[in-house]
Amino acid sequence: MSLPEFSPTEQEQGRDRHWLLDGVLGRDRAVHVRVRHQMTALGVYVGAAIALATAIAQGIAPPGLGWSLFAWIVIGQAIFLALMRSGWSMRLRDPGMMLPQSVFALTTISVAYALLWPIRASALILAVQVVVFGMFSLTPRQTIGVGAFAVAILGASMAWMAHHDPIHYPPTEEWLHFLTAVITLSCASTFVHYAARLRERLTRQKQELRAALAQAQLLATTDALTGLHNRLHMQDLLKHECIRQDRHGGAFTVVLLDLDFFKHINDQHGHQVGDAILQGFGKVLSEALRSTDAVARWGGEEFLVLLPATKLEVAQLTLRRLREHLMSSSLSAQHASLRVNFSSGLAEHRTEESLEATLERADRGLYRAKEAGRGRDWVGH
Repeated sequence: MSLPEFSPTEQEQGRDRHWLLDGVLGRDRAVHVRVRHQMTALGVYVGAAIALATAIAQGIAPPGLGWSLFAWIVIGQAIFLALMRSGWSMRLRDPGMMLPQSVFALTTISVAYALLWPIRASALILAVQVVVFGMFSLTPRQTIGVGAFAVAILGASMAWMAHHDPIHYPPTEEWLHFLTAVITLSCASTFVHYAARLRERLTRQKQELRAALAQAQLLATTDALTGLHNRLHMQDLLKHECIRQDRHGGAFTVVLLDLDFFKHINDQHGHQVGDAILQGFGKVLSEALRSTDAVARWGGEEFLVLLPATKLEVAQLTLRRLREHLMSSSLSAQHASLRVNFSSGLAEHRTEESLEATLERADRGLYRAKEAGRGRDWVGH
């Protein structure tokens, strides 16, 4: 059974829909998500605007103030949408602008409470919803502020209308509505505050866990003294290089280096100076090699260098430049005149041999270099 093929027209329509979606929501993923969420909220406001227009047509809300509130809703949401679609809000700590949007929504609800007297009790439900939605983005302190603002602005609207329109807003009823708002919004704010604190704590724990994992990864792959790769991680790099060579061909060379007479440095100057020499040598190695090369502290005063896509002749030139650079470098701040040299064994990996055999040849080369008087490079056979 063959798979169905899209006709050119269907493919073009798919591209057109994709282009249209990017045009509306934006290509940046973060902006795309924010705009999509905002458009969901916009749907709620559209429903509220339609209900307001219906109330105006039915004579429930005064036309002048009603249409002003309608315009306030449309313009306000257009501004929020534009700030998110342009990417401007991404520079804020809260790109979703939950705090200003909560203030906007609660202000709108308090005005609607004053205009829609037959159904004003529904404003309390909407206010609670606004406060509850704050748990997803607001800080714990902001959730308390939003709850207090909701009580204050609804209370102000109730007091104003009870004073200026006691027929539709009897003071006794408004007082009961206010007490209901205080109790309901206080409970909602307390719950949202707790949820926001829990969200912050989980976020902080997640960050700490991520940092701990990064530190564990660093410790697992890095030599604590020199900051170079450790032996275990270098073994993984060597295995990956063998796999790469098997697949794509080419050559790579390994170099085993050993600092000459390092024990004399420790005995004469102390282990603190010896550690500084190891650190300085590792730094010189890293600076002298290519970014594609890898160097590890192999053990004690031994270092292993992996030179990908490098044949023996090029590796020998690299070691010559390294030795020249080393002789002009000071590795210890306490003993600036102290210079060190190294011996090395080289081995170009052969596709028909194991990695262990290549390392053994490099080790034999290092042994021959030391036996021949140190301070030289020897190819292992």
